[in-house]
Formats: sequence, C-alpha cells, structure tokens
Amino acid sequence: MNYLIAGNGPAAVNAVKAIRRLDPSGGITMVSPEENLPYSRIMVPEYLTGEMQEEDLYFAPEFYEQYQVQTRLGKKVQQVLPREHQVVLDDGEQLTYDRLLLATGSRPFLPPWADLSIDGVYCMWDKADAEKISAALRPKAHAVVVGGGLVGMQAARALSSCGMKVCIVELADRLMVRQLDETAAELLRQATEDAGVQVRLSASVEQLETADGKVCGVRLANGERLAADCVIVSAGVRPNLEMLEATGIEYARGIQVDERLHTVLPDIYAAGDVVKTVGYPEGESAVRAIWLNAVEQGEIAGENMAGGHRAYAGGRSMNSTELFGLSLISAGCTMGGEGLTEKVLTPALNGAYCKVILDGERLLGMQMVGDVQQAGLLVQKIGLCCNEGSFWGKLPTVNPELIAI
Repeated sequence: MNYLIAGNGPAAVNAVKAIRRLDPSGGITMVSPEENLPYSRIMVPEYLTGEMQEEDLYFAPEFYEQYQVQTRLGKKVQQVLPREHQVVLDDGEQLTYDRLLLATGSRPFLPPWADLSIDGVYCMWDKADAEKISAALRPKAHAVVVGGGLVGMQAARALSSCGMKVCIVELADRLMVRQLDETAAELLRQATEDAGVQVRLSASVEQLETADGKVCGVRLANGERLAADCVIVSAGVRPNLEMLEATGIEYARGIQVDERLHTVLPDIYAAGDVVKTVGYPEGESAVRAIWLNAVEQGEIAGENMAGGHRAYAGGRSMNSTELFGLSLISAGCTMGGEGLTEKVLTPALNGAYCKVILDGERLLGMQMVGDVQQAGLLVQKIGLCCNEGSFWGKLPTVNPELIAI
C-alpha cells in the first residue's frame, strides 16, 4: 500500500503513527511546504520571545526515520487528480497514491490592505514568521496587532513581553469574540490594558502608511492614526485546500467528511484544520481548528486508511491559555441561543468569572476566567446531565443560589 500524506502537523503525524501500527511495511510519503521536522505551532509565540528554544519546538525529533517516511519538504501539493490517484507538486513532480490524506492545515487570511511585502508587516503563524519578527524586534518600538482573537492576543502578549509598545485593533466589540462573552472579554480587556497594551474595539484598518518601503503607521477607518514600526496581521484563517479546485468539490469553509474522515473523493481522507465535522455536544458541522481535534482526527483517518473501521465521534471546541496574567478556558458551546439557558456560576468579582450553557439539565459548554481550578470538573461533564447536587458541591466557586437545576 502506498500512502501519501499532505502536511506534517499534528493530524499528519498521528495519521502516520496509526498507519504504522496496522501496516509496518507500506510506503509513506509526506509532503510539506515547511522544510523542518514536525513542530508545535501553538508554541510559536514562546519561540518568538525566547521562552522556548528551537529544539524544544520539535515534538518528534527523529520522526521521519523512526516511522520510515519518505519526504518532500519545501514543496506543496498543487493539484489532486482523483481519477489518476495522483497529485502534482508545485515543482511539477507527480506522485501516485493508493490512499491520500489531506492534512494541509490553514493559513492566515489577508485583508486587502495587508501587504506582506512591506518591511515590518507580518503574520505570526508559523516558525518562519516568528524568526522574521524576532529579527526585527526593538524595545520601545510601536507594534500594532490587527485582530483580537486568540492568535492576535498571543502575539500582543509576546511583543509586549519583548518591550514593545503594543496596540490591538479589533473589528468586533470585544476581544476573543469566538470564545468569550461580554463579561469575560471585559475582564481580559482590563488585564490587557493594565499590562500597558492599548486596545481599540469596533475598529478597522483602512490602510497602512509607509516610508521608504517600511511601515510607519496604521490609519483606522475612523481617521485615527497609530504609529507602527511593526504590524501583525491576525484577521482569521483559511483552509489550505486550493489543490482541490479542479476536482469540483466544495472546500471554501472546509471539506466535508464522513464519520471515518473519508471525503467524497475515492481513497482521499482529510483531517485537522481543513475538515468540517460534527461537533460534540452541539451537533453542528463546522471546522474546529483545535490541536487535540487534529490529533484524534489524524489517528482515526490513518487507521481507516490502513484498513480500519473506526468512527469519529465529533470534535470539541476548547481553548485554554493565559494572557497578561489572566487564565482563560472555554469549552463546548460558549454562547447561549434559542432553547438554551445561560447560568453564571461565579459573578465577575475580583477578576474571576464562570458561566455555563445548559440545554435543560445537559451541560453544553462553559467559559471560565481568573480562577480556573475547577475547569476540569466542568469540562468532564460537557454533554452530560448535571442535576446531581453532589457535582455542583464540588465547585467551591459556585453560588448555589444562581443554579436552578
């Protein structure tokens, strides 16, 4: 059997491991535009600041040799030819496969004004980005981070810790709009500004200002000008699936797969940031670009590629981080909706806050800020009924009067 893996992130790596457990002798080839070993992209901000050394980024130092993997590093899959069971690389090389895994991940979305050819304008997405930014860091210089989502906030923390004067520009009316409600986001904004980082909410960039080919400022739509020696663009992501354009399959917001992570194309599987899967416990189909989801999806896809029959139960949205001294955790469904109940377990006092989303007595999700010691108990209960008084009694931060279940 000849396996072709497009990508070398967590989904790709765990697919290879699963394949090798069932097929010790099959041929495996990995194609990746990055010319390095698999590494932890979520640690890129710490790599930028020097909190993590390069060798510590790599989570499988001898991966290719250990799992007998042939590589095409520094190359991309340009086109997929399903009928021929072939792919065409960007250098023209054609590779044949019996089973193909699309684990190509995602890339930053660039608004029309974002020109990365301008000196001082960057994304902070991968190892190469961190190295470019690190080479340009200057304490007390001005940095503008466009985007107040999780990646943008991590970038702001990293630049601030390096001594730069940072301002975050966010289009929405709050930070981390996908993970936090208004109350939680306000606690984060306060912590961010207390750390010396400025925040502009409900704001958008109109254009970059340059001098001698280098960025020197950012002009907002409301007319405000922000000084900028460095601009980090963090305005969302897009799945890397352009190689499917000639196949006629829909992929704009992620490719649909079945419970075995198989696409509608023959012998082609997909995993990680490129796939839409049913979510647990809410049951909606969407891309859930979470490290742990990619790991599990890769393992299941690899097992099925090698002849297994394992089903994927669904991905779970979950984020856990610390920003400007404030711990934040969100999991499952974090916002209410029709037929759902929002319950505040810990009011926003003394920098701590906790809210859960319930469907009757069933816990759908939660968000917790500040004191997160009890987060593990809540996460374990997501998808289950939580009407037992003994369970709520394990949460010392809960005000029993606020729980009507």
